[in-house]
Amino acid sequence: MSRVLVLWYSQTGQLRRVAESALAPLEEAGHELHWERVTPRREFPFPWRLRDFLSVFPDTAALRGCEIEPPAVDPDEHFDLVVIAYTVWYLSPSLPFQGLFASPARELVRDRPVLTVIACRNMYFSAERIMRRLIREAGGRPAGTIALTDDGPAWASFVTTPRWLLTGKRDRWGLMPPAGISDETIAAGRRFGEALAARPELLGTPAAGAALEELEPRSVDRPMVLPDLLLGRVFRIWAAAIRRLTPEGGGARRLAESALGAGLLVTVPAVVSSLVFLRLVAHDEAERVTERFLRSLETTA
Repeated sequence: MSRVLVLWYSQTGQLRRVAESALAPLEEAGHELHWERVTPRREFPFPWRLRDFLSVFPDTAALRGCEIEPPAVDPDEHFDLVVIAYTVWYLSPSLPFQGLFASPARELVRDRPVLTVIACRNMYFSAERIMRRLIREAGGRPAGTIALTDDGPAWASFVTTPRWLLTGKRDRWGLMPPAGISDETIAAGRRFGEALAARPELLGTPAAGAALEELEPRSVDRPMVLPDLLLGRVFRIWAAAIRRLTPEGGGARRLAESALGAGLLVTVPAVVSSLVFLRLVAHDEAERVTERFLRSLETTA
């Protein structure tokens, strides 16, 4: 039987539930799962205060990471498969996971196949491309992706997700559906673990994700792919400018972060709506770019 290391970080608990549902059939089949939380040295609040939420943007989008506590697991301990369950912050992997790959703990993925598990709103494509690069640079071998996204429509999530992050409330609100991923969708994630358990010979190889292919393990909102990729680049440029032009902790930084909040309210809807419209008038070309990128996420080399 195989040994699986699960590295995870979740503020709301939703991602942990997604990972538990997806991996439970492996444990039931006799495989050993070791769960290791990636713990930031300074915990991030939840719910977020708006000021705190904006303050993590420069380091997150610039991929600066944060300090983490050393994991309890020994990098030399044998594991056949590593599962990285991570959340998406500002279209990038969360600061704790960036911190993991900037620390000696990156050795936990060296020479091991790595399966990623994501639970987010509907835009994770830039983050997954970054995550795969970090895995490869650390000597790991990407082995596939399980990505579950919010059940509600994309337009509603522009309201429901910020409300959840800033108030902790995710229930139905007026005409808005509940935020996040439903219990039914999370429970249905068992099918991924069942498929992996049925192909135990793949668990220790970069082809582990091949066991999932027929199950469509990545929820893809195709019109959101191009806005995600463009906004990911915009965010990185924006973050670099804030870091370069304003000293950390000073009044100029706080002013820049306040301007960022206002800018996000305008920039994100403008970019998304413009590219959705462009997709309508140049559908074939937009589809070619989208498909080329999605295929790049299927590569395990």
